[in-house]
Amino acid sequence: MSVAAGGRLTALLTGTFLAAFMQSSTAVITMTAGFVGRKAMSVVAGLGLVLGADIGTALAAQFLNLDIASYSPLLILAGVIVFLFSSKRVFRATGRTTLGLGLIFLALSLISATTEPLRESSGTQFLFSMMADDRPLTILFGAVLTAVAQSSLAIVLLTAKLVSDGAVSLSVGLSLVLGASLAASIPSILATLGEPIEGRRVVIGNLVFRIIAVLIVVPFVSVAESKLVDSGLEAGSSVLVAYLVFNVLLALAFLPLLNPVSAFLESLMPGRPSRAETAPHRPIYLAKDDLIRTDRALANAVRETMRMAETVHEMLRETLPAFSDSDKIAAISKQDDLVDALHREATLYVAELTRQPLSETESQRAMAIFAFSTNLEHIGDIIDHNLLDTAANYLHEELEFSEEGWQELRQLHSSLVANYRLALDVFATQEEELAEDLLAEKRRFRDRIHVSIEKHLARLREGVKTTRQTSAMHLDILRDFRRVNSHLSAIAYSVLEVSSQTGDN
Repeated sequence: MSVAAGGRLTALLTGTFLAAFMQSSTAVITMTAGFVGRKAMSVVAGLGLVLGADIGTALAAQFLNLDIASYSPLLILAGVIVFLFSSKRVFRATGRTTLGLGLIFLALSLISATTEPLRESSGTQFLFSMMADDRPLTILFGAVLTAVAQSSLAIVLLTAKLVSDGAVSLSVGLSLVLGASLAASIPSILATLGEPIEGRRVVIGNLVFRIIAVLIVVPFVSVAESKLVDSGLEAGSSVLVAYLVFNVLLALAFLPLLNPVSAFLESLMPGRPSRAETAPHRPIYLAKDDLIRTDRALANAVRETMRMAETVHEMLRETLPAFSDSDKIAAISKQDDLVDALHREATLYVAELTRQPLSETESQRAMAIFAFSTNLEHIGDIIDHNLLDTAANYLHEELEFSEEGWQELRQLHSSLVANYRLALDVFATQEEELAEDLLAEKRRFRDRIHVSIEKHLARLREGVKTTRQTSAMHLDILRDFRRVNSHLSAIAYSVLEVSSQTGDN
């Protein structure tokens, strides 16, 4: 999602595809809010994804309205068989998906039968006759139904069925769909109450889009009804076409305005500095009161260590760009101060925790936290005291790596960052298989370092001028990369050691 949302149009198309495939704009919008809240995506890109998600839901409604109910038993049977008799995750997921589609199609086929008594009751007919004369009431009723059902897609499909069966007029159906569109943002708002303020801006923006669009469209419902009647479309299909057109026009209208809308939402919902920002060199998870609860204390230590790990990750990621930007050198060096402070506090916290009686598993986890935080602190020092010093000298002397040498360093740096992320996964999950993968990557990285050294020596023998000027720096960087990778692999050895002891027991 974050890669595909690089531009407005790309974000729109991505949101459309995801919502159509998942048949849920709420799921896509909630995920988008999570990405935006964690700053993996801008608010503008998130708003573009949201607009596309609404279109995707309308496309899903078109698909689900097809006369495919007769295929539901076959889909259900195929889904159950694939799920029960497959061991691979992708096939089991495919079986679940197929089963889910079959159940959806079965449910749609049952809507007509189960709502027939409702459609024929005098109370329902009286209610719908009242709605025919009161459009705002009808829109409100559609919004309430959607809020209760937690699904605009379900209400739109139900409305199309009611219109198709003649239970309600096309005019009432269009008003109900407007109500469903208006309340479509409510489930995502409720689902993101705990997200950071940036993520909540996206879902509130979706609500603002829909309120404005519904207010603009309401006076033209009668015109739309007459156009749909003249088109010759079946009544139920007309409702779904109107729903699709409404969402497409909404997206086209607001897509060019995403920047001012984002600025408006930021002024409407200003962010608050986080605890980490207001006290950058202080721990935020190491609650002293939790030391009496070993499980809570260990969880706190893990969270603080992961905070430390994210800081080191950012330092490592920006290390190579610092060779062309002196401002990055100062910024990374400041981050190392945070790493040192968190390492000191985490070490004291774990030491205090180990003064209590611990089970063997708890003791091993405490030692793993201590070892990992220590390795993170060493990596931070290598970056700050070695790689950044090299970068500063490189910029001061106005040197330039050879094109081949710089490309090798970039590739090695990219692999090192990938290994770092894998090490975080190993620490978080303590999975033996991931630990084996990390050790395998360590060996591959070591071999690539050796190949790079050989290529560097070959360039020296050829007399490449830029290689001669930067030879010491190039070799120092390779040495420091190898040292960082060794610290990363240490977590794998600790996991495998614990697994071996468990197996022996």
